[in-house]
Amino acid sequence: MYRMNNKSKNPSALQGVREKSPTVTLYIVCLLSFMFMGCGRQDSSFMENDESPYYYQYNGMGVNPMFEKTYISLNTRYISLTLKEPQLPVDIAQRGFITSEFQRDVFNGWPDYNENKDLYWTELDLGKVLTPVQYFEILADMKKKNRDVIVGPFFNSLGTLEGTKGFGTGYAFFVKLKSVGDEVLLEQMTEQTGCIIMWQNDFLPLWFKIGITEDSELNALECANIFYESGLFQSVEMLFMNDSEGKTDDFHIYE
Repeated sequence: MYRMNNKSKNPSALQGVREKSPTVTLYIVCLLSFMFMGCGRQDSSFMENDESPYYYQYNGMGVNPMFEKTYISLNTRYISLTLKEPQLPVDIAQRGFITSEFQRDVFNGWPDYNENKDLYWTELDLGKVLTPVQYFEILADMKKKNRDVIVGPFFNSLGTLEGTKGFGTGYAFFVKLKSVGDEVLLEQMTEQTGCIIMWQNDFLPLWFKIGITEDSELNALECANIFYESGLFQSVEMLFMNDSEGKTDDFHIYE
């Protein structure tokens, strides 16, 4: 068993990217169209799998041939924040929301930082459950006024009791290539989804950590689903944030 090591991979260092694949571009355009149609739904309570537009994909670290789609429901009481410092920007602090203790996410490789610079994650408790329209308005306004913060939605597993905190979307997910030569596909996909390649595993070189930035239009879960459903990669694993354990969800790779 290996834990991901911190090998920095700055996108500016990626040289010689080949001409973009029209197949990749067409796939992303089509999938985004379906995703935006799903985001227009107003009902935040989904009891049946086929009623929820929110889900994540899993296939057993790339060794299970059966794709598993797990549906989740939007939790409009909480918001996930990823920051470069363990303190809230003035705009967010003045909104008066309850803030959890800051959790440090240790890694290097963020393009704007030197080695060993950490990120910090916290959650905001809005105090009540909002409608999806109200919720996404707050998310958009917060993102617009705080350009150095990654703002993400919260979710619950289907069927959980009301009031359950659930889990937030952070800034990253993991991708396993089908072969070494597929790195060019990874570069193309990250560029077209507004993501960055953060680092590559030294021991298992087919595995990469992919991150969104403050400028990304989509959240990490949406990007992870795009990567997964493209069929271009062996596996894609979402990194959810869960304050109930005092840290981000651990990720391990098994040989």
